[in-house]
Amino acid sequence: MLFIGINTKGGVGKSSFTGQCLVPYVHYKNGGEIVNYVEIDDQNESIRNLAESELIAPQIVKTENVETFAMHLMLENTDAVIDVGGNITAQLFLERVNEMGGMRGNAIYFIPLLDSLQDLQNAIKTYELIREADTQSKIVFVLNRCVNKSNKELTKEQFLFVYGKKELAIPSLSELIDEEVPVLLINQSTTFNILAYLKRTMAEVAQQNVKEALEEAILKNKEDPKARGEALRLLYHEKIIGSCRKIVQQEFLPLFEEIDSILA
Repeated sequence: MLFIGINTKGGVGKSSFTGQCLVPYVHYKNGGEIVNYVEIDDQNESIRNLAESELIAPQIVKTENVETFAMHLMLENTDAVIDVGGNITAQLFLERVNEMGGMRGNAIYFIPLLDSLQDLQNAIKTYELIREADTQSKIVFVLNRCVNKSNKELTKEQFLFVYGKKELAIPSLSELIDEEVPVLLINQSTTFNILAYLKRTMAEVAQQNVKEALEEAILKNKEDPKARGEALRLLYHEKIIGSCRKIVQQEFLPLFEEIDSILA
């Protein structure tokens, strides 16, 4: 199965979702196997944000090689997470998929978007391009950077153009497209920004333990004030680990169950 993060618009959190959510999902789904993680982009190379990750076998594909790569995708019998660059890259990728006659149900496309009208319009454009290229595979919309996804009313207000509002004659997403498409919600968290610096997935950081090193650094700090920097770094790192564990337990594991149910 190919897990494809794609949107014709950049800056919607696509790489964060594919790297931080889909990579750990496929890793756990396959019993801890290394995940084939592919970025198709000529410019950004967001894959560098996972440079220290032990969960992935990284690969960068340039747009000039998309056709050959897309053909190989059809013959691969393994799971892979694919982060497709925005704008022309996404369109070119889907053109090649179209030329092959689609992925024949062997892919699931995730379209991340934010809460503006333009984001919805681009997401629908992406959806339409996918359906032109691939009529059989599943499509999922991902609402990124929710203020509080557990508050349904607040989420509906934030993503007004997705859920619609009769009082304002704003149609919902389900009224604008021809099929019922699943929607996943991802909360906003500054922890995602820090992970780009740590260059690992949240799932990996959540399993780290700096307790002994922190206790040792605190003792050194009592003896030598110059050691304070290391103690402060480890204190902050421990806080990040705690935040990652909370997000993995409270958000990612239920999210993985949602993806399971979509695939079933």
